[in-house]
Amino acid sequence: MLVFFIGDYLVTAYGANGASFALVLGQGAQLLVTLIGFLVSLRSLRPAPSAQR
Repeated sequence: MLVFFIGDYLVTAYGANGASFALVLGQGAQLLVTLIGFLVSLRSLRPAPSAQR
């Protein structure tokens, strides 16, 4: 969605490079969401019973 809203502005302002900038921003947002999901899933993991001594 980020690319959809910002892409037109970036292409208008920077030409063909604006499309690349929009894609990089979209991939950065995707990385952030994935990283947050990964960290949340790590918090929900419990140690194995044999590890609790």
